[in-house]
Amino acid sequence: MQSRLTLVVAAVYLASLVFASPVPIPVNTPLDTIEVYRRHASRAVPVEDAAQAPDGIVKAYPRAVPVEDAAQAPDGIVKPYPRAVPVEDAAQAPDGIVKAYPRAVPVEDAAQAPDGIVKAYPRAVPVEDAAQAPDGIVKPYPRAVPVEDAAQAPDGIVKAYPRAVPVEDAAQAPDGIVKAYPRAVPVEDAAQAPDGIVKAYPRAVPVEDAAQAPDGIVKAYPRAVPVEDAAQAPDGIVKPYP
Repeated sequence: MQSRLTLVVAAVYLASLVFASPVPIPVNTPLDTIEVYRRHASRAVPVEDAAQAPDGIVKAYPRAVPVEDAAQAPDGIVKPYPRAVPVEDAAQAPDGIVKAYPRAVPVEDAAQAPDGIVKAYPRAVPVEDAAQAPDGIVKPYPRAVPVEDAAQAPDGIVKAYPRAVPVEDAAQAPDGIVKAYPRAVPVEDAAQAPDGIVKAYPRAVPVEDAAQAPDGIVKAYPRAVPVEDAAQAPDGIVKPYP
């Protein structure tokens, strides 16, 4: 009897499973984007400024350093590099501290710093001599021209200008060659060269007469005194002594 009752209960249970309404299983819709950082609508940080968002809100780094100054932020706070070097001096910062380059060279001397130390160029040339430094060593230009002679150095070698003009003659060098001015005037005659050609002053006065040339033309002094009378010319006019 007991076994029959057990079989009936089992049959009823199985039948309830077959005819019962199915239980709906919830199904998620396509995955939504998970928001990580939230950019607050009221963002007051220009895009060109450095920003941080430790609490999910974008905000500017605290900065009290002018934009033209070098800055650092080792602890997240923007601050200037320590600097005790005048702005006109060369500086270095090997350990993060701005400091001047060591320099024991006067400012008027040429200097070099191949190893980071400012030092003078080696120089064994007097300051009044022309010098060159093709290999980094200051040395004089080779020169075999007396100091009183005009010289040129088109190829880096100092040499005299070619000159075939006696030293007492006036000369010119329009094309780099020293040559005499053209001159067709006797040495004893007064001359001029307004256009680069030596020529005599125009003169219509006998050599024995006193002359003047206030406008570049040689002419006789005005004279109304007989030659045998003593005369004077305090104002440029020849007249007899009183």
